[in-house]
Order: sequence, then structure tokens, then C-alpha cells
Amino acid sequence: MNCRKKNILFRIISLTIIALAGCSTTNPENIKIILYNEWPGDGYPNDAVEITQVSIEENRLTLNVNYLGGCQKHDFELYAWSAFLESLPPQATLYLSHDAHDENCTEEISQSLIFDLSPLDQERNDPSDHPLILRIYAPMGGSFSNEPLMPLVEWP
Repeated sequence: MNCRKKNILFRIISLTIIALAGCSTTNPENIKIILYNEWPGDGYPNDAVEITQVSIEENRLTLNVNYLGGCQKHDFELYAWSAFLESLPPQATLYLSHDAHDENCTEEISQSLIFDLSPLDQERNDPSDHPLILRIYAPMGGSFSNEPLMPLVEWP
């Protein structure tokens, strides 16, 4: 193979790798949840997203989500009210925030989001005493759902 063909092949492979890296559908790092005491006046970004699956492993909450996009990066945060609902077992209220940055692309994107629940553990009196029930609210596009994701998620 001559040098010109090798150069073209190298460029094609390089561009393919770069293109595939931009299509990643997971966030390998654990995103820490953000505790709040007061709902901000302008709210949290709430572009529409569908939560399709929830799982917990140790202190990691994984949310599989679908949303429309494909042209640019979307940002996700998970906000948790720092006070738990007074019930047995106690319940935490969490809001998944999605900022699409006004994107108009319509490709259906599936992504796994991994959140570190450790900040919630610090708010619990005795985590070994009771599990914590997570009430997760998804953004609907302009507001958050009125009802939490069902079934409620239990975190030991």
C-alpha cells in the first residue's frame, strides 16, 4: 500500500473514532446529587426526558433515560430536598433536571446517567436503621411531573 492510501485510510479511521466518541450514551463518572433547602425562583432546567429504568448498586443510582436531541451535549443534574418526608421508612424527594440548551434536533437518544447518592447518606440519622425511599420526579418539558416515578425506589 502506498503512502497516499495509508494516509487516507488513517484519516478515515481517525474520523470514525472521533465520530463514535461523540455518540457516547453513558456518563462513566458518578455525578454527585445536589442538595437544596429552597426551590430556586427560576426553578431547575426541565426539558422533557423519559426515565425508562432505575437501578441502585451501593451508593450509585443509575437512571436510563430517553430524550430528543443528537446535535449537542445535554446536561443532567439530580436535585434532592435536604429534608426527608416524615414517614417510616423516610422518603427523599429528587428532581432530575435536564437542560437541552434549546436544541431542536429530533433523534431519539438513550443514555445511562449514574448519580452518587453519598450526600443523601450524610443527611440520614442512621442509614442502617431504615431504608430510604426515593421519590424521583422527571422533567416534562416546562415543568416536572406531578407524581413520582413508580414504583418508588428503595435505597438500603
